[in-house]
Amino acid sequence: MPRGNSEGFRADNKFKVPKKSWGSWTLVGKHTFNKLFETMTMNPEFYVHSDVISRGGIYSEKEWRVTAWNAAFMAASIVSRGERHILADLTNKVKGK
Repeated sequence: MPRGNSEGFRADNKFKVPKKSWGSWTLVGKHTFNKLFETMTMNPEFYVHSDVISRGGIYSEKEWRVTAWNAAFMAASIVSRGERHILADLTNKVKGK
């Protein structure tokens, strides 16, 4: 992303996350959701043990999308909370609290 250009610092809601959740996440959280969901849905073999795949898998495509959605949602929420916590901690340290 280009530096100094606020237009380059945004994330599109490509997968139609509800507005309330999307709006509560930080930019890094939004990018985390998009990348993880996209990667998981396109490459389930990265996340499921090879023995399971060789037996035909345990998830239908729809079930896997739900699993990927849930994992990406949790990751985005955790990343956003962590980022806010770090920023608050740094702000307090700078202020001498």
